Amino acid sequence: MTKHSKDNGRLRLRKIVESFPKLTVTVLADLVADEFVFGEISRVSREAPVLILRHCDRKVVPGGGANAIYNLADLGVNVLPLASSATTNPASCCCAPFATNAFRSAEYSKIRATPL
Repeated sequence: MTKHSKDNGRLRLRKIVESFPKLTVTVLADLVADEFVFGEISRVSREAPVLILRHCDRKVVPGGGANAIYNLADLGVNVLPLASSATTNPASCCCAPFATNAFRSAEYSKIRATPL
């Protein structure tokens, strides 16, 4: 690849990225929370080969469709999320930041998930 074609590729990429704030993307997705539990192994269970964890910390971050929505917003895209989420605590944790993190609360429409 020549230097000339690399420069054209960079210019093209720059134009694409600069156009992101002009885009509005509607995302229909399941909102999932990825939960990470941190700790230290305190012992091995006598009843089964299971490690017993002494809890130190917990981190909940957007996963599934919520992760894609956050990534689009970080790129400057205007995102209109239409999403379903479970009513469990970790999933609701990933929905709350929408009102304060690149989304107006009016733009977030929560659809009640119906089991099949």
